[in-house]
Amino acid sequence: MITKLVATVTAAAFLLAGPAWSLTIANEDADEREVTLSHAGTDHKLKIGAGDSATVDQEFCAEGCSVAGPNGEAVMSQIGDSLFVKDGEVLKTQAE
Repeated sequence: MITKLVATVTAAAFLLAGPAWSLTIANEDADEREVTLSHAGTDHKLKIGAGDSATVDQEFCAEGCSVAGPNGEAVMSQIGDSLFVKDGEVLKTQAE
C-alpha cells in the first residue's frame, strides 16, 4: 500500500513539473509569427498564431538552442525558459 502511494505521488509530481521541462514561446503580436529554432546545425521553423503559444519538444532544445524571431535577431534559450514574440522580436520573460 505504501509503495503504491509513493509511486502515485511521484508520478503526480512529475506531471505537475511538466512545463519546467519544455520551452514555451508565446506570440503577443496581432499577426501570426514564424520563429526559427536552431540547434547543432538543425533548424526548425515554428508558426505561432496571434495570441497563441507553442511548446518546444524538450529533446530538440535539451542542450540549449537559438530562437530567432521574424526580425532575424535570436536569443539563446534552454528548457524551462519562457519566451514571447512582441513587435516581431523574440524576448525572454524576466524572472520575478
